[in-house]
Amino acid sequence: MLPLPESCGSVHCCSKKRELRTLSKSGDKSHALQSVEIDGQALQIFNDLETPVFAKYTLLPVMKNWLRSRDGVLAAAMSGSGSTLFAILREGRDAEALAVQLRAKFGETLWVHY
Repeated sequence: MLPLPESCGSVHCCSKKRELRTLSKSGDKSHALQSVEIDGQALQIFNDLETPVFAKYTLLPVMKNWLRSRDGVLAAAMSGSGSTLFAILREGRDAEALAVQLRAKFGETLWVHY
């Protein structure tokens, strides 16, 4: 997970943000830069490793997009190099209910922790 500051001064960072915004506008939301506010702190979430991992394991972007489409989910992303997908929920949202929906959609053998 990579939080990107609004202005970092890095040419690479700024060009990466433009690339991510272009991906977001293209309709492929699996790799989009996500902005969330947590405890009054604005964060932008993106994991560069999602691109190669999602190309090889095509169910992962489907699962991530499904998570992002659920009511109460602020953001969803892949952790690190792909061991986990996670979702950040609005305060007061029921993680257990989301887990039940996730298992119903993608199978009972799915490991879920909340």
